[in-house]
Amino acid sequence: MSIGQVKLNSGDELPARVLKRIGALGHHLALWAEALETLRGRLEKDRLPEAWREHVRAGLPDRGAAFERLEVMVRIPVEDVADWVIEPGREETVPALQAGGRALLHLPAMRKTWAGWLRESVFEDLKMRLGRAWVVDPTPLPSHGALPGLGLTRWGDFDRLAETGRAFRVLTQTGEVWMVDAKSSGVDWKSAADRLAGCALGEAVIEELGVHDGTLWRAVFGVREGRWEMNALEG
Repeated sequence: MSIGQVKLNSGDELPARVLKRIGALGHHLALWAEALETLRGRLEKDRLPEAWREHVRAGLPDRGAAFERLEVMVRIPVEDVADWVIEPGREETVPALQAGGRALLHLPAMRKTWAGWLRESVFEDLKMRLGRAWVVDPTPLPSHGALPGLGLTRWGDFDRLAETGRAFRVLTQTGEVWMVDAKSSGVDWKSAADRLAGCALGEAVIEELGVHDGTLWRAVFGVREGRWEMNALEG
């Protein structure tokens, strides 16, 4: 199947505008990987604000090797194919896609930095395609503050999200992985809240899992003459 003739399960052809946006993903992720390395350099030289320096250190993925080929799982929803997102892997090997990096992408304190380094349009597209994540940080929030995207003031209240229908996966520093979702019991949610409340900075990262319907596609990218191109989109 050529890239220009991608058929969905419904039999409809994937709109060219959507195909074009998916095709830009390789280039955008390469820029994101470069931005993370630039951030690493700033961190190593103590050129970040002290207030959130350790938070950044806890979320920053390990340094990855430069890549010229990339495979990304993309979930294309049934209702609106333009709302496609990257499906997070349980054991993601690409640093730019790992939960810690995504937590930094969505960190409000980094917004102006990312928008400047990536261009506003690339930054907004990455935020839309890469699901939210959070570095578990026990530092108390200001009296008027809340955990962005969660509406909580402390991790000990995490079980308040039990009735929202949202799903989360927790990745710990020791390699343990566990999740809670709409099917989890109240006891499971309370246990999750207690465990998160007891975490030190950097001991856990939480990623939100999409709950929308859709089919998974494998987008394969490569570099040709210095430009990122999508070589295949396989259902």
